[in-house]
Amino acid sequence: EDLIAEVSTTLAAMYSSFKGIKDMARNISTLQCGDPSYAFDPPDDDEGTVEDHQNVSESQKDWSYLKLSRAANQQFSDDPMLFTSLLEDANTILMAGSSIAIVIAALGIVAAYKNHRKLLYTYAILLVMSTMLHLGAGVLCCIFRDRFEKFALEYMDISLQTRYRGPFYTTQEFQGDRKFSLAVDYGQATLECCGVLNGSDYTKFTQWNRTWKHHDSDWKAKVPFTCCRPSSQYVLNEICVSDVSPLQNKLQNVSCPVEPTATNSYYYHGCFSHLEGIYKK
Repeated sequence: EDLIAEVSTTLAAMYSSFKGIKDMARNISTLQCGDPSYAFDPPDDDEGTVEDHQNVSESQKDWSYLKLSRAANQQFSDDPMLFTSLLEDANTILMAGSSIAIVIAALGIVAAYKNHRKLLYTYAILLVMSTMLHLGAGVLCCIFRDRFEKFALEYMDISLQTRYRGPFYTTQEFQGDRKFSLAVDYGQATLECCGVLNGSDYTKFTQWNRTWKHHDSDWKAKVPFTCCRPSSQYVLNEICVSDVSPLQNKLQNVSCPVEPTATNSYYYHGCFSHLEGIYKK
């Protein structure tokens, strides 16, 4: 009985942990700056080490890869941030399989300890289920990679052409486009990339707000300010998935959106190559 009680407690704790991770992954599109659940809220200036800030940056990049993977692997008909990619689905299956593996291990211990035939049968059935789940996740990953290689560039290009509205897009009429635009801007800033293949893509993306105020005048931007290098890497700790505006006043060169170069921007570094590198590892 003590063994069973201990196993039950462990399973409950593991389930809670897995559920928390899953909920976080599914709710990233609704996280707000300052939200207590915001996973990478930076430490105060007088707290934390350089390593702390670097870890925060890595977390930001992880979220960016996740969001941009949705743009590269789906043709959206509604709100692009509400759909999960095949990679996320595979991850969910693996999490479920891991949870079942814990149950199986606990059940195996109890069945062997009690020498209980029915428990041993149940153990065998769950073992088969766990194997099938892991095989299913593996198949999804293969499908994901094949689909990525065939369609990702096209899907990502179409998504940005039709849905990207720029970092100044505030109209409440198209919430799906606004969320998608924020995801792209956040990804560009944290992954240090611009456009799909490079910054020249923004010459054919005609739906975004090109306005850029410089020297008290309105200029026509060639690239969003999220394609520009910040004055300091620590500036990236001030932005989040729902607000990239702090970056616009802390650029390395304020004329960057109008005159992007290899020095002041990520103009020659497309975001697609970042995703391609990750998914081909």
